[in-house]
Amino acid sequence: MEEKTHKTQEGLKPLECDNTKILPEILILGSFPGIGSLESGEYYHEDNNKNRIWEVICEIYNDYPVPTTYEDKKALLARHRIVLWDYYKTAARKNPDSSDKSLVGIEHNDIIDYLKKHPTIKKVVINGKGKIYKAIEKEIKRDIENDSKLKNRGIEVFRLPSTSGLNTRYAKTLNRHWSALNSFLIKAPNGGIKGFGAPYYCPACERFSQTEKCPHCGNLCNLVMY
Repeated sequence: MEEKTHKTQEGLKPLECDNTKILPEILILGSFPGIGSLESGEYYHEDNNKNRIWEVICEIYNDYPVPTTYEDKKALLARHRIVLWDYYKTAARKNPDSSDKSLVGIEHNDIIDYLKKHPTIKKVVINGKGKIYKAIEKEIKRDIENDSKLKNRGIEVFRLPSTSGLNTRYAKTLNRHWSALNSFLIKAPNGGIKGFGAPYYCPACERFSQTEKCPHCGNLCNLVMY
């Protein structure tokens, strides 16, 4: 039986700020663009599996309204010094869907080279927590540790629950987990979720904050000692 061949596609370039005065601090990595994103040339393009990344970013930074045009989405990322990219540079799909399980013939992007060229990046956030994303996290951490220019730069690499609309497991807690974008790695007072350098913690909504008054619920936050 003749083996079916699959068309290899190239992913998107990093979505970064055009303003050279705004230096990136956070790199968010997906696996490979979905079919809708490849066709439109836009990250997290609206399709059947509605991705919630734009809503999540707006929520954790309290930066509304949620953008609807790609230019406004780029501006949102620039305001918070975020770059979007994918771990896989090229891939083919066995099935006509956007799932990671259908990817074959994978070639990786050079994440380490990108980090070297962007010395202000302090966080590499992997958009997904499954087996594939765990392997991506492990490989990036290993490569950073093996690179003399990066190993002592204090770059945090961690996974967060997927913002895909198909990820219903974290539907109610997605924003809480993704508040990690807005902080430095420390443990929450309850020993559960991780927060990141935001000096206050709201026990009511379990989120970190840069201000004593929680911007989400209005309650007074606790000062985090670390």
